[in-house]
Amino acid sequence: MEPHTQPNHVPRRMPVSLRLDDQGTMATYCTHKIGPDSLFIDGAPSLRRGQGIELIFESASGLRVAIDGIVEGHTGSKLFVSYRTLETQARERLEQIIWPSWDGANLLDGLILLAGRYGDATLKDWLRLTNLLGTIQPRLVHRRHAYA
Repeated sequence: MEPHTQPNHVPRRMPVSLRLDDQGTMATYCTHKIGPDSLFIDGAPSLRRGQGIELIFESASGLRVAIDGIVEGHTGSKLFVSYRTLETQARERLEQIIWPSWDGANLLDGLILLAGRYGDATLKDWLRLTNLLGTIQPRLVHRRHAYA
C-alpha cells in the first residue's frame, strides 16, 4: 500500500545513494517509483518521519546531482521521500539522469528508454513502440552525424 502515490509517479528502478543529515555515512539503494516532487526507495532503512536526508543520483555517463529530501513515511519496504527544494538546474539534471535522451544509434536502447516511461505494457504496445522507433531511428542517426 502506497498512500502517497500520485499519478505522476512512474515506475523507475535506478540507484540512489542516501546520506543522513546527522551522519556522514552513505548507502546506495534502488528507487521504486519517482515523481517530480518525491520518490519511493525500495529496501531503504526505516527512518523517522521528518528526518532530513541527502539523495545522490548518478548516471552511467557520470552526471551527478544531489538533492535534499525529507522522509514522509515508510510503507513496507519502501521509503517515501519528498524533495525539500529542487532548483531548476538540479531538476533538469535529475530528468536527464532519469530519462536520458536516445541518440538513435541502437534501436533496443531506444525501446528500453522509452518503454520505461510508460510502465507495464502489452506485447502489442511494445511492437507498436518498436515500429515507431524503427521509423524515426534513421532520422536521428542522420541528424547525429550531421552535427558531429
